Amino acid sequence: MDVVDWIIVGLFSTVVILIVTDILVYFIDIHKKAKLENEAKEKELEMITNAIREGNGNITIERVNIKDAEKIQLVEPKNVEVHVHSERRF
Repeated sequence: MDVVDWIIVGLFSTVVILIVTDILVYFIDIHKKAKLENEAKEKELEMITNAIREGNGNITIERVNIKDAEKIQLVEPKNVEVHVHSERRF
């Protein structure tokens, strides 16, 4: 192989490495975003359940999934009227 062939092989391998790196970074970012959304959702659910336990009046909760609605319904309310409207996702 002469010099031109080695240059072509080097450029090709560099491009392949860059593409693989971009794909890995993309999937890592998706994972981080999903993790942050899950943590925010858990914190919001915790705030809702705390508000129900403390008894802060009339609370209407909309657009929660069925699992979260079941968790909220299990909380023992104190002087609170709770309305949970769950959304179905298929």
